[in-house]
Amino acid sequence: MTNNPTMTATFIETGSIQNFIFGSNKLREMIGASELVFQVTSDWLQIVLTDIVASHNFVPTGKSLVGDWYTDYAIEHVDAAKAHCEVVYAGGGNAFLLFAGQGHAKTAHDVVYALSKRVLLDAPGLQLFATHDHEFIWNGDRSLVTIRKTFSKTIALSKSQLFGANTLQGLSVTAECTSTGLAANQSIKDDDNSASRLVSRQTAIKQDETLLGKYAKARLRGLLPEVEEDENSVFKWSDDLDRLARLRKAKEESYIGVVHADGNGMGKRIIALGNAYANGKDTRAYINALRAMSASFADTATRALRRTLLDVYTSLQSSTKEIRLERAAPADKNEQDPRDFLFPIRPLVFGGDDVTLVTVGQWGLEVAKRYLENLAKEELAEVPTGEDATPYASAGVAIVKTHFPLSRAYSVSEALAKSAKTFALQQNKNKYAFTLDWHFTTSGLSGNLADIRAREYTFNLTPQDIKRKVDQLDDEAQEKARECEKSFARLNLRPVTVTDKDKHPVRNWQNVITAQTFLENKWLNSRNKLLRLRDALRDGPVAVAQYRQLLGFANSDQRWPQLNNAHSTDGWATDFEYGKTPNIKYLRCLLFDAVELANFSVDIDSSAVEDVA
Repeated sequence: MTNNPTMTATFIETGSIQNFIFGSNKLREMIGASELVFQVTSDWLQIVLTDIVASHNFVPTGKSLVGDWYTDYAIEHVDAAKAHCEVVYAGGGNAFLLFAGQGHAKTAHDVVYALSKRVLLDAPGLQLFATHDHEFIWNGDRSLVTIRKTFSKTIALSKSQLFGANTLQGLSVTAECTSTGLAANQSIKDDDNSASRLVSRQTAIKQDETLLGKYAKARLRGLLPEVEEDENSVFKWSDDLDRLARLRKAKEESYIGVVHADGNGMGKRIIALGNAYANGKDTRAYINALRAMSASFADTATRALRRTLLDVYTSLQSSTKEIRLERAAPADKNEQDPRDFLFPIRPLVFGGDDVTLVTVGQWGLEVAKRYLENLAKEELAEVPTGEDATPYASAGVAIVKTHFPLSRAYSVSEALAKSAKTFALQQNKNKYAFTLDWHFTTSGLSGNLADIRAREYTFNLTPQDIKRKVDQLDDEAQEKARECEKSFARLNLRPVTVTDKDKHPVRNWQNVITAQTFLENKWLNSRNKLLRLRDALRDGPVAVAQYRQLLGFANSDQRWPQLNNAHSTDGWATDFEYGKTPNIKYLRCLLFDAVELANFSVDIDSSAVEDVA
């Protein structure tokens, strides 16, 4: 080819992923849908490219990460008489491609057409967006950096202008799919013991045995082969949400935890990388760096996830008592106890910089916290000079009843992850942190996260309330009560920082655990007293001080947990919401989160795993 060949740059992105994966409350369908999303920009893309172009660099190696698929390739030196393709990066539902050679523009359209057809036939309901630039010149005036920025804006505009589908659901007498509400056109059984149910083609494909048994299980084996493959293992992966939720003691209520973790500042890191190659004169160096960074996002997240799952596995294997607690309950009274135990976690989305898991409700917070701690041990590749190589991330955990709509629970976990990310940025706009937020509900969720926090986690004491009660209190309590008049008051510490490196003086995970352990083991072992403390906390420092007097230790602070830089006799501390002008002052409750989680969360009793294959 010439020194400056003209090429076509193409960007592909999947859409409506949330609805596609979480549109059902059946775990098998979520697993199948997640695997379909993964395959679009991995196996399916590789098959389409092999069928259409003369050569490409996207070849599976049998390993679990898409980052391992790229082979050595230089598209700027290929034979101009034939069409060729180089995958700059692919995975997580996105792909960035370069086409060169004769008819490169048509070839790019043919690839998108073939991939779209495969999605329409084999993943109905999943959206696919694509955009092209047919005038990209290698090492020309318009850099690949500029084109990629334009692609991001074009895709975002296309998504915002997309109309809802107005499809003809059916004619004459129709039946609804029990999962999606679409017109049902076939009957399936979820397992050998279940009754037949009517489903749409979309649902049937998600439950395809080959998809679940061959592809989805293969990715899990690559992630944690110790489950099911280790001869000493007694665990199996679960694809039934009801059974997963019942792994705790039979008398306990069934909850599930939806964990969503997302990288912090990944977009800014890519922009910073692009700025280093903005002149467009070294396209090959930019491609190599972008591919390495993209693969690094996925690799660090996957290694941290593997460490986390291995921590849980090691903890359960080493404790017979704990395994007994996590044994799968029979699906019905006629079923015998299973020989094997179900693993309490099921990864749904992984392979990119974001991770989504479904866990037994009591495991959700500990798993999310451990994942962030393991991620803090990693380093990103190809980080621009002066940039921090730590792969910062935030996580959100929604803990809900078993039959709560999973799409709603996932939306809440995603909003919680964004809340945690915002908290990290409020401390310092140029610095990220590992932060965690969660929401626990025993009923339902009404409104968005901001509405829920405003309604359920704030209190207002009127001046009349304070005046009527304040004379009964000591000097310190009187001063704190008067602060309520001029400050915002929040019951929740969350979001909190997780690692010591990023520890916030008041709002950190260690304070939550210290308070929770204290309340469970040393002070309020009565559930009634615990509930009364919760009610007192809702009414503010005045009510807490009065409750302390009622219990007979108003002048002693020995019965309260000694929290990090936040010791308080009334369970409240002063905090500031940074980044505002001027900074906004809050009263933050030190104990409410711990009261809410008392006797609910669990601890992973194993050290971090250092050596991960």
